[in-house]
Amino acid sequence: MSALGMEVWIAAATGFLLGAVVAALLVAQTLGRRSAARVEAAGKVSVRWERLQGAAGRLAAVRDAGMIRQQLMQIAQQLVGARRAAVWVRDGDELTVSQAHGLSLADARAHPLRVGEGLVGGVVASGETLRNGQLTARDRDRDTALSVKTHSSLIVPLVARGRVCAVLDLRNKAQHQPFLEEDQRLVESLSRQVGAFLAQAAFRQEQEDFEESMLSVLVEFIDGHLTWDGHTLAVVQLCSRLATALELPAQQRRTLRLAAMVHDIGLQQFPEPRSGAVGGEPMHAPAGGTLLERTKLWASAAPLVRMHEERMDGTGPLEIPGSETPLGARILALAEYVDTVTNPASPWFLCTTAELKSTLAERSDGRFDRAVVRAWLAAPHTTGPQPGMDTIPLAYDADIREELDLD
Repeated sequence: MSALGMEVWIAAATGFLLGAVVAALLVAQTLGRRSAARVEAAGKVSVRWERLQGAAGRLAAVRDAGMIRQQLMQIAQQLVGARRAAVWVRDGDELTVSQAHGLSLADARAHPLRVGEGLVGGVVASGETLRNGQLTARDRDRDTALSVKTHSSLIVPLVARGRVCAVLDLRNKAQHQPFLEEDQRLVESLSRQVGAFLAQAAFRQEQEDFEESMLSVLVEFIDGHLTWDGHTLAVVQLCSRLATALELPAQQRRTLRLAAMVHDIGLQQFPEPRSGAVGGEPMHAPAGGTLLERTKLWASAAPLVRMHEERMDGTGPLEIPGSETPLGARILALAEYVDTVTNPASPWFLCTTAELKSTLAERSDGRFDRAVVRAWLAAPHTTGPQPGMDTIPLAYDADIREELDLD
């Protein structure tokens, strides 16, 4: 080979090697970027699953079904980046929006569906999640009526007690992107857990409805045979006002309401419940407490019922100084006494409310807790039942409405 040929061959070989090196570097750089993108994507997915688990843990503490659905919608909408969201509830074959984000709730409720109609109705009928489904004519008509457009969708059934009871309806992923399989897995996982929470909420509601019906029957018996018409409601209402004024915690308010509803149950053990000492035989209080202790349903009210005839000066049937009794029992003691001596229907009617206030304003009266008396004296004078004062729920939810940090 000539010298010139050798130089050409070396130059060509060198160029080839340099090209190969450059190509290798470009390939490595591209693979590195893809790997970094995959790591970043995996990291984002991991963060979303962590948020999901944290949110599900908080949802487990919520008792109200409506609040569960509301928080489910907010969590899912933020997890997958949906611009519009709604929860549909099922009543037989009717489907109605109960919560909405990104559109007017009133407008959404004005356009219900039936099982089998549109994407949502189809999901209820099949019980299967639908992702980015083709809009039906019913869907397009509904979008037109609501002045919205659907670019993508993720519709997930909520199953409780083996039946689709609601549907989570997510629309329009950010940046006009379709919902992904990973989005579906996230939301389905959350929805399965929420289905269990909704089943628990429904069971609790049934228990509470049963308890309320039993209490209603018991109150009718007490007022009709042991005390006088309207006595229990009057005591419940006054207890509620005093508990609010004294800032009694929610759980204690619940127990106080229950105790107020059954506080005279012990009178059934005495042959003449409407005679004798003011309010009937004082021992009816400990007798009622003992009776309630034997029930699992209302045992929490037993201590308040047992001690509601005790007085601050220790003159009650058990001779326990009022300072050693629960605040709820002291509130109940005053509330019962007020209705007993100021209600014209009472066998022990003594005076008007204004006259009683004048009497109890004197510090020489040592029967009742002065803080409770002051709260009553400061309350506006009322002459009849006050709307809503008897509706403290037995399953009162306290401070559950915290924001979920999903940003």
